[in-house]
Amino acid sequence: MKQPVIEIVNLSLKISSKSILDSVSLQIFDGDYLSIIGPNGAGKTTLLKCLMRINSSYDGQIRFQNKSIEKISQKKLAQLISYVPQANG
Repeated sequence: MKQPVIEIVNLSLKISSKSILDSVSLQIFDGDYLSIIGPNGAGKTTLLKCLMRINSSYDGQIRFQNKSIEKISQKKLAQLISYVPQANG
């Protein structure tokens, strides 16, 4: 069976007692294309920031190539995953 490149399991995050992410689970396989869509405030950017370890105060697990992202150095993680935030205009 094929292993996911990125796996998110039961990711939850609260900021000031407000639930931003609630038990989000996701698997992304090699060759997959993914769009994350939703209204403002739905948690799209927060999810990406958790994936990039910009925000690490979450509950749950994030794995890249079956390895916890917490065990990957920030430098190596930046070489593997990146995102371009929306420009403030």
